[in-house]
Amino acid sequence: RFAIHARGQFLNDNLAVPAKPAGEKSDSAAPPLSLAGNPVEFTISAEGRAEKIAGLDSLTPEQLQIWQEWLARFAVAWAIPSSRAKIGDKWKVEQPEPATSPIAALSWARDTYYVRNEPCRPAQLSRSGEASFSNGPMDNCAVLLTSAKLVQKSSPKDATPEDFKLHQLKTMGTAKGSNEVITYISLTTGLVVRATEDATQQMDVVVAKADGSNSVHYNLEAKSDLEVLLLTEAQGPPPH
Repeated sequence: RFAIHARGQFLNDNLAVPAKPAGEKSDSAAPPLSLAGNPVEFTISAEGRAEKIAGLDSLTPEQLQIWQEWLARFAVAWAIPSSRAKIGDKWKVEQPEPATSPIAALSWARDTYYVRNEPCRPAQLSRSGEASFSNGPMDNCAVLLTSAKLVQKSSPKDATPEDFKLHQLKTMGTAKGSNEVITYISLTTGLVVRATEDATQQMDVVVAKADGSNSVHYNLEAKSDLEVLLLTEAQGPPPH
């Protein structure tokens, strides 16, 4: 286990033009990738905590969500309880929900199972942002399956977070969710080579003034599919 200090930066700063999936060819020539936007610097401690984060305030809401999802997948290796974990091991982790919510005391209960080892290697990123299968050397990855449930420890009759109380508000309701994540971690480097996540979340909440004079009812449901790939930069054509 080691601490890491890193800097991350978006490419092209254009969320409307995502990278092509591995193996899919582009229909038109895309502009070359370039660094754009302000960087985010952060540290992941040896205990797996994200610390000393600087630059988040310069991101758009969409970029912030992408960055948080990427960090959660990137740092998953730190959540393994032992470097001597072996195939068949299972472990449980409970983590508080980091996002602001009108429902207090939410946490994720995660059950992880070390399924098997499997050959793997990073995908390759072209200069135009297309991901393709790499011809580089094969690695060996640990394959982990994580099932997570969103747990509400506050009462549905009074689920008010402290920051809502400061604004003379009261909340009532429930939140629930489930995620399934498959992660491939290199046994050579400890880095995540690939991760896929299927997630569903629901929230049914009433936000009211503390004196009961006014209220709003929200009933929300969200689903998402996420894939994170470790990419290596493709070599350009040889100089003439």
